[in-house]
Amino acid sequence: MAFLSDKDSEKIKNDLKELINDKLLNGFENRKFQPVVSVDSVDVEYDIDTNESDRDNIIVRPVKAVARVWVAGRQPGSKSKNNLDLLINNPVVFSFDDNEKSYVLQDSDKVVMINMTQD
Repeated sequence: MAFLSDKDSEKIKNDLKELINDKLLNGFENRKFQPVVSVDSVDVEYDIDTNESDRDNIIVRPVKAVARVWVAGRQPGSKSKNNLDLLINNPVVFSFDDNEKSYVLQDSDKVVMINMTQD
């Protein structure tokens, strides 16, 4: 998009990583119902919806991520490593904030992640 700078693109990517990391650590479970206890890394791919986006609002959809995480094991105190394939299918909105002079994530509490991992 002509009005989206490299700096803005990088900020959107970092904000998405932070959002996913926070959601993983807030009760997210793998397909075996084991809760995530820590996150090693998150790799994110996203597309900007050029039909819905404009200078003031960037609409990101879909967001795909691969997260390398540790989940609680079956035995107390144990944990195991998992790779999770994640999808955020609903639109993620970034609005331009004149005070910050950058795009800011909106309504992060409405974002829902789907675990697409094939076991």
